[in-house]
Amino acid sequence: MDNFPVDRSSPVPSHDIPLPKNVDSTTPFPLENPSYNLEDRNDVQNELIFKETAVVDQKVRENKNVTKSSKSPKKSSLTSKRTVGKSSKPSVRGAKKITKTKASRNKSPVKKKAATKKEKKPRKSSEKAELKYQKTRPVTRTALLSISIAMCLLTFYLNPNASETELYLVLVNVRDEIYNRPTKLADFWEQYPQVIGGMDMEPGKEGGTWLAMNKKGKIGALLNILQPDEEILPGKKGRGFLAVDYVVGDQDCFTYLNDVSREGKDYNEFLLVAIEFSSLKVPKIACYTNSSSLPPVLLEPGIHSFGNSIEREQPWPKVPKLKEKFSEVIEKYPSIFQKDDLLNELFALLQDRTRYSVDDNMKKQGKSKTLDFLEKLSAIHVNIPEANYGSRCHTVILIDGSGKVDYYERSRPQHIQSVGDEQWVLTHHSFKLDLMSTAL
Repeated sequence: MDNFPVDRSSPVPSHDIPLPKNVDSTTPFPLENPSYNLEDRNDVQNELIFKETAVVDQKVRENKNVTKSSKSPKKSSLTSKRTVGKSSKPSVRGAKKITKTKASRNKSPVKKKAATKKEKKPRKSSEKAELKYQKTRPVTRTALLSISIAMCLLTFYLNPNASETELYLVLVNVRDEIYNRPTKLADFWEQYPQVIGGMDMEPGKEGGTWLAMNKKGKIGALLNILQPDEEILPGKKGRGFLAVDYVVGDQDCFTYLNDVSREGKDYNEFLLVAIEFSSLKVPKIACYTNSSSLPPVLLEPGIHSFGNSIEREQPWPKVPKLKEKFSEVIEKYPSIFQKDDLLNELFALLQDRTRYSVDDNMKKQGKSKTLDFLEKLSAIHVNIPEANYGSRCHTVILIDGSGKVDYYERSRPQHIQSVGDEQWVLTHHSFKLDLMSTAL
């Protein structure tokens, strides 16, 4: 196959899928800036990163100055994250517990009270990984840019009345991220072999994900909400384990999101979508965002689309456009016997680089960004090579009425740097839902 280099290292045979004749996998749509000079790439990228994170970077410097001038032995939260030291590699679920720092030498001569042992509540994987992150991860401009604009798109169709020859679930997901952020391709996880998904390998945040599912019929998808730079707080918990904890845990979708909502303000803004079908006939869909004070909500089966807006009912213009085009595609191919045609058109849809309008809500959320930058974010397929950022992973999940799953991921290799050289890799995993299984 020419269009898609296939990952042959996967234990499950890959499936070669050609694109439609009028679609080129390497440059699916015309480049926004054909005259772009690759030799100046680093200078342009560094300047853009500096501009996009200037406000946050200023906060970091101010906090450092306050820490130096303060008489208190305590360090500010921002300064503490600059601690330098070797650390062991964390497990998939997170890092080991961090030991406390030494007490200040200026101790007052107060009598020591007898220490009382308190029973410690086990930490979630997200909390353990964040301890590691806060102690070892330096606050870099690239990291701040990633925090500021990491985006995703999610659209799916769920039909609980599907026959064995019809499609029960059709789900598409776009991951927008820094191109060279370390990432593992979608596969079954070593520590949780019944869970499949891509995996974030950013140092200090290894094991997080934006999309994953398990064989018991649970799917978790994480989308970031765009915030102005001055509202981004690097000291917040990492969001990547929110989807992980759902798919590896035993809680139903609504209970889990209710628990997450109690800690919502501990994170920068996000939207979390949780799907479960322990019984194919009685699926559950729930979503929660910490960008508002509203509790988690349950959704009816059907077609749903999610983006990066603060209010789910007021999406960016590209979200309803994606939903409209997605609906047209699945209406053309409702049968499992049309799966290849369906897949081709879905991948072509996810490569749409048309810039849709930038509305007032988007401008308000991105008030620290330039209008040109927001216009580039308004496309379904984001491409901002001068920022080393854009859509780098497309996922399609197909489930038929009998519970057979086809999990496809089309991913841009992280080492690719030059524009027009996006030789994407396609992986395919096929398996049957184990709806009677209770243990991971």
